[in-house]
Amino acid sequence: MESLTVSRSREDTLTVVKAALEIADPISTYRVDGETITAKTGHRPLHFRFGSVITIEVPGDQQTVSETLLVISEEVDAGLKFRSRSNFRPEDSVFDAIENLEEIPIQKIEQDLDRQYSGSRSKEVDRPRDQVGGKLKAALLSGLYALLGSVLMLVVLFALSP
Repeated sequence: MESLTVSRSREDTLTVVKAALEIADPISTYRVDGETITAKTGHRPLHFRFGSVITIEVPGDQQTVSETLLVISEEVDAGLKFRSRSNFRPEDSVFDAIENLEEIPIQKIEQDLDRQYSGSRSKEVDRPRDQVGGKLKAALLSGLYALLGSVLMLVVLFALSP
């Protein structure tokens, strides 16, 4: 769990977070539910990830009107965890996108969101069941890996037998 302070009002920060989630490559879908924004990455085979859930808390009771504190956490969505050789962390790309957007005027961000990410091109979904998940793919790929491993062992055994 990490926190980030954005030098904007709460409403403007929500707009910046939405824009960051739209441009962050690992994010497949996100959903806004009150003070919580839930983003999912979906299946990332090159990083041996079967889905992560990034939760961004934007509390309503902020210390100041001109700054907003965000609390960002990530957890693996699928039941299986594979240790990745890369240091890929989806929440880092969200952090970077938020920090890059922090200096851009909010009107420009709102215009870009309306123009580029409106309607069917947006990653925002209305219902939790519309968000991507990684559990089914993790189970299918685990089964496939087990099957391929078994076939490979049989091939080696038959090749070594006289």
